[in-house]
Amino acid sequence: MADVLRVILLVALAAAALTTGALVLAWWMEPIRRMRRALLKSLGAVPEAEALSPAEGRAAGLDFDGAQVAVLWNRGGSGLVYAF
Repeated sequence: MADVLRVILLVALAAAALTTGALVLAWWMEPIRRMRRALLKSLGAVPEAEALSPAEGRAAGLDFDGAQVAVLWNRGGSGLVYAF
């Protein structure tokens, strides 16, 4: 009987860990969050102004200190950085 209880608790713990992992992954890969990370990576600094379109998967960010404009598409997978 003790073994059955131990197995049930182990299965419940594994299910809770998998659920937590799936929720963290869904939060991390959220389109807006993903595009903001891509803007930060492409500009090298936090953008002073940003425009995000999660429905189309496009974003743009301005870095006035570094004099750069980043334009991203494909949900942050591709993009260009321009100097101004």
